[in-house]
Amino acid sequence: MKNHFLFLFYLFTACILFIACNNDSSTPNTVVMDAYLTDMEDNLIESYPINEQNMVADTILRSTKLYDIKGDSIVLSNLASEFKIHITTNASWRISKQKAWGSNSSITWLANPKPIFGGGNSVTMSSVRANTSKTDRRAYLYITTGDSTCMKKYVILQKGNY
Repeated sequence: MKNHFLFLFYLFTACILFIACNNDSSTPNTVVMDAYLTDMEDNLIESYPINEQNMVADTILRSTKLYDIKGDSIVLSNLASEFKIHITTNASWRISKQKAWGSNSSITWLANPKPIFGGGNSVTMSSVRANTSKTDRRAYLYITTGDSTCMKKYVILQKGNY
């Protein structure tokens, strides 16, 4: 009788695990991601779409895995400021920054967003230092899903002190 009970117990446990772990692979999960920037008071920072030519010219965006690529540019004043990046996704994500092509200087004026990775809908923050030079400066922020199928590129342009 004890062996019969153990057999039924294991059979019941196996059935529960099978039902709980059954994944209908005929309906694939679609990864989606979008982002927008606000100031610290949650006022939307005006952004301008990046044209197709500039998106295609970017070697990072030539990956064959990418199926959803978006891009915007924002223009910040020469003053120091902080901003929020609002990320909406059903996947994990990470943020990276790069300096503009041909730039010899590092991007110390643009702080690394905190946090630089996460999952699902999130808010991350970054800041820029005041630009005391007379020239504009530019950097790129890339927000990518964990599986690298969706990407949002931001061109951050900070005006010079003129």
